[in-house]
Amino acid sequence: MKKIKYLILLAFGYQIVLEAQEIKVSYEMNVFPNTFISYFDLKISEDYSQWEYTGYADSNSMEEVSIVQSSRPRKFYSIANTHYYQEILFGKYLNVVDEPDLKWNLTQKMDSVNQHLCQIATTEFRGRKYTACFSNEIKISQGPWKFKGLPGLIIHVKSDDDFIEYSLQSISELDENEFRQEAEDYLSLEFMEFSDFQDRFIRVHDNYIKSQKSKKENHSFDSYYKINQAEIIYPSLQTGNGIVY
Repeated sequence: MKKIKYLILLAFGYQIVLEAQEIKVSYEMNVFPNTFISYFDLKISEDYSQWEYTGYADSNSMEEVSIVQSSRPRKFYSIANTHYYQEILFGKYLNVVDEPDLKWNLTQKMDSVNQHLCQIATTEFRGRKYTACFSNEIKISQGPWKFKGLPGLIIHVKSDDDFIEYSLQSISELDENEFRQEAEDYLSLEFMEFSDFQDRFIRVHDNYIKSQKSKKENHSFDSYYKINQAEIIYPSLQTGNGIVY
């Protein structure tokens, strides 16, 4: 199996070149600055990568934890820039395949993030603009969630509207084949295209709004229904105050 070479810059200033067949990159996810903080592991092998939720910060309220845990994908595997994962829509699990075409703009700007010297890149992805910092010294074209395709590992990425932010926490080795069999089993299932999921997302939420309208016909006050998530695939529902009914 081809080995992946990567460079870790330690806080002490030492540079250690490691070789591993499987590596784990841990990230912190921060939603609405310091409103909800959770943690994820990106497990990388030669063939697959896995994005896995691992926990949340103690500072989060239990209500926030319940909301995020009930909506996060239970499975998330990637082959190159194609992602296979579960979405949860009103309690129903849907297997989705997504091939986002992120068009990165590489700038000449540099920054230092978590002791890593990084180059700045920007992109627009499903309703939000993002700024990312990637390491030219860690030659892995990977990053958190669906952010991939840069010449080096993404150390930090943040939406320009401050909605969501991912920051690298650590890099370590994995035992070989730690998730390979699970990935192969999951990828053998049937998946719906992201465009079909988007259509269903809009249709299901429209039906929900109609049902809520029928329940309040005799009330004169306005109600607002809004979904906050990184991907804006139904703008009237996910921007501003949401949909009034």
